[in-house]
This record gives sequence, structure tokens and C-alpha cells, in this order.
Amino acid sequence: MPPFATIQLPSNTKSLLILGEDDLVAVHQRWAGTHGGEFLGFEPTGRRVEFTSTAILRVADGLIAEAWDELDSGAIAARPGPVEA
Repeated sequence: MPPFATIQLPSNTKSLLILGEDDLVAVHQRWAGTHGGEFLGFEPTGRRVEFTSTAILRVADGLIAEAWDELDSGAIAARPGPVEA
């Protein structure tokens, strides 16, 4: 299962910036949702999390030929522990 699927996203996903040049497209996004499943090795906390990611895509013949992604996993790590009652 893809990592994002286990965090109960995209309950709120927004593209903040989209840039394109030649065969490359860059997308900077903000993600928000409930940390309801294991995500990048972090056990679920049940807490709401927000983080950003940036993807660079190479397009060939109208299809994504390559993709590189970076995300702020520190936003998940910064919220350890169970949900407070």
C-alpha cells in the first residue's frame, strides 16, 4: 500500500505551487489528515497531522516518465504519542 494511503489522506490536500519548464513539472503541496496508520515507520497516533511535499515530474509523450518526491516527515515525527483524552 502506498505510504500516503495509510495516513488517511487526502482528507485535505492543496497544491500551493505548480511550475513547468520543458519536460519538467514541479508541484509543492500541503497535506492534512489523521495519522491513522503506520506512515514511514511511525506508528499511528490518531492525531491530525499536516506536512508539505514537493514533487518533480518528468513528462514524456503525455505521461509521467520519472518522479522525484521530497516530504517533511518531521511533521509526523514531531507529534509522537497517543491522542490526548
